[in-house]
Order: sequence, then structure tokens, then C-alpha cells
Amino acid sequence: MSPWFLLATACTGEPVYGERWGADSASGDAPQDAIAIVDLPFSAVRIEAGNFIMGAPPDEAGGQDDETPHGVTLTRPFALGVLPVTEGEWLDWTGYLPEDDSWGEHYPARWLSWHDAASTANELSNIIGETPCYACTGDSPDAICTPMGSAYDCPGIRLPTEAEWEYAARAGSTAAFTTGADLTAGTEESCDGDITLSDGSLLTHLAWYCGNSGYWPQPAGDFAPNAWGLYDVHGASYEWVHDGYAPYAETAVIDPEGPAGAEQISHRGGSWGSEPRNLRLGRRSPADPTSRAHGGGVRFAMSLPPD
Repeated sequence: MSPWFLLATACTGEPVYGERWGADSASGDAPQDAIAIVDLPFSAVRIEAGNFIMGAPPDEAGGQDDETPHGVTLTRPFALGVLPVTEGEWLDWTGYLPEDDSWGEHYPARWLSWHDAASTANELSNIIGETPCYACTGDSPDAICTPMGSAYDCPGIRLPTEAEWEYAARAGSTAAFTTGADLTAGTEESCDGDITLSDGSLLTHLAWYCGNSGYWPQPAGDFAPNAWGLYDVHGASYEWVHDGYAPYAETAVIDPEGPAGAEQISHRGGSWGSEPRNLRLGRRSPADPTSRAHGGGVRFAMSLPPD
């Protein structure tokens, strides 16, 4: 089993996002002035409740019709993995990889179906003594799962809702990328390695994508994190979300959640083989929950009690 980590935020006048605690308890290090401590089998950050605009404006380069911008309020804080789940973690937790195609323990776990991710989330919930969030039949890697009740109310480990994923990935950014930059017209589908974003920076310095990966998997955590301490919200691996894919609301919503048992579930974030348009924060990539893609992974979450 991988080392267990502490998660906390400091007591300050303003919410603190992305304060990661990964110290080994045996070393004597401990978080100071912690207001929330949760034992998790992966390194995570606390994301506070808040408001944001989900989706993308119609004129965003690379945008698509299902990204209707709308206000979202998330009323509960949650923990979210610092990285997408790695091969090393997946092997520790499950003892198998979905495909015999390992690149190494520090690479994102791939070929994961949504059911693989949900079933393993249940196993992790059992390990920490919390109620699982999914009803599953069969054994992993052949389990078939469906959400049980609201994700926000479930105390166990789960996949982030689509709203939680985008809120945390944006970390306050209203642009296509966490840095506040957008794609420039004409580069949306390009796999060149010198794509310049709207702020003059290079995409190759922000994420793994088709222009710099050689179309091969790459290690997790190679680029700077977003403002809340999350790595690889662009590129690296597509990440499944908890809830079913459905059209967005056109008005403001509170704790939104797509339908359980939907025919499709979104991947978010793009992968090392993606075109630039698929790395945008607003991009939705729906897929059959039984599908296993070469770049398909997951990042786990957990609802937290209010302060």
C-alpha cells in the first residue's frame, strides 16, 4: 500500500487552496494550525466551496456547442488528488493494470474504464472505513458500477463531479488555460511544438500534448501546478468524472450533477496525445463508461465537512 498522506488548510483570513501535506507521520512533521485533517491513500489538496462560471464563451478558440457558460455554486469543500492516479498507485491498490502496457510507476494509470475507476474508489473507501459511493456488481476489472445517491453527500472516496473538476482545475482562471491564456486562432488542431498562446507563452511549457510528447505517455507532474496546487489538469491523461454527461443548464445552478446511469460520461483535461483544443479547461469529451482509452485515467476526490 502506498504511504498515507495528511491533507489540510491553514487557518488564515482567506481560504487557502492547494496546501498539500504529504509528510511522513513518523518523521515528526505535522501540519500547523490545521482546520481539517483527512487520511487518504493518495496526496490531495483541500478545495474550498465557492462560485465560478463553468463552460466556455462561444468565441473561445477551440470551443464547442456543449460548453454553455453558466454560474455554478459548490456548497461543500472537497479533497482532490494532486495528480492523476499513477500506475504505481493503481498497482498498489488493485494488483493489476487494465492492459499489459506499463510505462512505470510515475506515469498516469491508463486504459481505465469509468467502471474501473468507480470500483477502485469503493475499495479505497473501504480501506479508510467510509461508505462507498458506487453500487458495483462483479469483481474488478470486470465490475459494473453506478453512483449511489448524490456525490456531494457520499462520505467515501469517489470521482469528482464534472463541476468540481472544472472548478478545481480552473483555480480562478476564466480563460482556456490555468495561466489565464487562450489558444490563438488557427492552432486549435495543430500538433506543432511551438504553439504560442494568447499571452505569448508556449503550450509546450504548460502541458504534455501531441506537439511535444511524441505521441507517447509521459510522467505525471512534469509541469508547474495550477494556482491551487493541482498538477496535470491539462494533458497527461484524460480524467473521468463522477456524473453522467448531459447538456449544461443555461441558468445558475447549485451543486450540479449529471444523471446516474447515463450512456456517456465526460473525460476532462485532455491527454499527452491530444490536440490543443482538447486541453482547454472547458472542453468536454464524452465517452462510453465501459471504454478503455490509451490516455484514459482518473483523479480521485472526497467530500469534506465544512469548517
